[in-house]
Amino acid sequence: MGLTMCIEIEQGASMEGIACSLKALDVQLDAEGASVSGFFQRSHCQFGFEYDSSPLHLLAESVQVDWRVGLRGSFHYRADNLHSSWADIVAFIQRYAASQPFEFVVSFQFESAYAMRDTAGLRIVGTVGETG
Repeated sequence: MGLTMCIEIEQGASMEGIACSLKALDVQLDAEGASVSGFFQRSHCQFGFEYDSSPLHLLAESVQVDWRVGLRGSFHYRADNLHSSWADIVAFIQRYAASQPFEFVVSFQFESAYAMRDTAGLRIVGTVGETG
């Protein structure tokens, strides 16, 4: 069974910032200007990031923000790789939050929020046992 974590990042974020944060990790990476894709070597969790051509409001449910989404990404993984995939996702969002000023929300399939970075900093608010 495949599962998906989604990340929505505020307008102004760049693919260069995403790629730089990912390159610091053990990933297979394809950065092609308007998109970044690849997978984490350890968990084989696949990821993809694209610009939102017309910035919209956050799609994640139960989270209210006052910014528009400029970049969206997703992390696809098998249920049997849940914990190692989540560890890789957390390593990425920690690096990204430490190096980039943009707010973001990580949610499970746009439903429950699992992590967010806002003016209060980075917070991991969910546990992976809740997704599977």
